[in-house]
Amino acid sequence: MAMVEAQSMGVTGSIRSRLVPLVGATFVAFGLLACAPASSLPPGVSPEPMPQGGEWQGVYQGPYHIYLRITQAGGHAQGTWRAMGGREGELWGDVDGNILKFNWAEHDIQSKGTWSGRGYFVYRVKEPGDVPEIRGEWGLGMSETDGSWYAVKKPGVSLDAAEKSLADTDSSGPGDDSSGANVCMGAACGGDDRELNEQ
Repeated sequence: MAMVEAQSMGVTGSIRSRLVPLVGATFVAFGLLACAPASSLPPGVSPEPMPQGGEWQGVYQGPYHIYLRITQAGGHAQGTWRAMGGREGELWGDVDGNILKFNWAEHDIQSKGTWSGRGYFVYRVKEPGDVPEIRGEWGLGMSETDGSWYAVKKPGVSLDAAEKSLADTDSSGPGDDSSGANVCMGAACGGDDRELNEQ
């Protein structure tokens, strides 16, 4: 009996010694995936200096974002948003001039559905005195691009007042299709609703 017990413990120990490294490697792989770098930039998009007087920090609004708050500390930025259809999300990433490359996560308040991915924004001012805008693309999961994002800066809205000031207003921005036929711009959408060739 003692010999069977000893053999049994030897087999268990052998399985355990093989299983522990395998489980550890699995956790490391998932950890690396969660820390994947933000999206790479497509051809033709490269960092440039910020427009004079421009800054990432502020409140933005577009066809998808009821409001998007972006804060910046050094070369890093983070943001939170509330979107059409009862969705909320956050982004975090690195700033290089007029480019913000980020990872993002979004959840549906009612259905509890969640999405995540990566993307980028390009900050620009078309003409001096125009309201700044951000345009970019988002990718779901590890995808580089599944759709486009667009929003305009709301210079008169403070970070603290974003939700109160914008939650009940029309979320369309300049050049938007306000017909309602094509307003989806987030992770739960099935494609682009705005072309980026206006850049």
